[in-house]
Amino acid sequence: MEVAHAVPSPRQRGHVADVMEELSNFGYLLGRPFLVQLEIAAGLDKIYNSPSSYAPMPLLHSSALWAFGHLGGFKFVDEAGNDIEPQLRKELGDEAYENRLAEMNYIRERKLLEGPQDREIADLRERGYAPEIYATGAQSRLDFELETSTILNDKSAWRRGRLRDLIFGRDVAHEWMTLFVLHLKQREHDGLRHDLLEPAEMINLWAAMPQVQVAISMKAHYHRNPSRVWRTNDIADIDALAVAYAYCDALLTDKEARAALVGSLELRTFGAHLPTNAREMAQWLDDLPILPNPDGQVLHLLPRSG
Repeated sequence: MEVAHAVPSPRQRGHVADVMEELSNFGYLLGRPFLVQLEIAAGLDKIYNSPSSYAPMPLLHSSALWAFGHLGGFKFVDEAGNDIEPQLRKELGDEAYENRLAEMNYIRERKLLEGPQDREIADLRERGYAPEIYATGAQSRLDFELETSTILNDKSAWRRGRLRDLIFGRDVAHEWMTLFVLHLKQREHDGLRHDLLEPAEMINLWAAMPQVQVAISMKAHYHRNPSRVWRTNDIADIDALAVAYAYCDALLTDKEARAALVGSLELRTFGAHLPTNAREMAQWLDDLPILPNPDGQVLHLLPRSG
């Protein structure tokens, strides 16, 4: 079971992180760009009738780096690059080694959530730290939605007609087509089938991608309102909720985003639970059946019949 939390604003993250850590510890969703690659690969494998090109992987992981497609963790090597973990484990003992490793992982994860201190930024910039790249990308994606609003204001009939089709085509072309082409090139490099799809196959491919369809439905819902003011936070929320609603069992988010999901009838088969408040979410969690953990079970002989 996967349960997603709504994404807090930067101003709230410190407090929210402390509360989440106390209640449930941290679990991070795989980032959309990496999940889209998995969906593209799965779709093409099915269309080409070829073996799966990706192995299954967990949706959630304990490191914030998982959102960027990395597992996190530490690797201990000497100056020559040789693995020295067995040596360290032997010197410290298994228990001390595991405790030290857990402490290091905890410190790293807290630092990832907190971000750099002001005094650290100059040194980090010399190493390539450039947070404005994210801001520039977020602004570019916001500008694209504002451009869509302008198009719809000029041709208002689209809002009453095939609005979702318009959003579908624009979103795939703008957000994912470059990644799709790069994926085909990677398939070619790996010796896998990579020929271009027919138009109908291309539509079916993207229509079968769960989180892509959730994002398109939310954007279409928002664009139906001609007076809506788009913000960069909307882009970040849609990114998070597209994954959460498509792949989690339940998620708690704000009233506007919840209305967009509930109001998109084409998403009704996804089935994620959408409580209206934290109390309802807590009740849903309390009502879940308690299932035995298979890791805590031992094999035993079945009783003989008769």
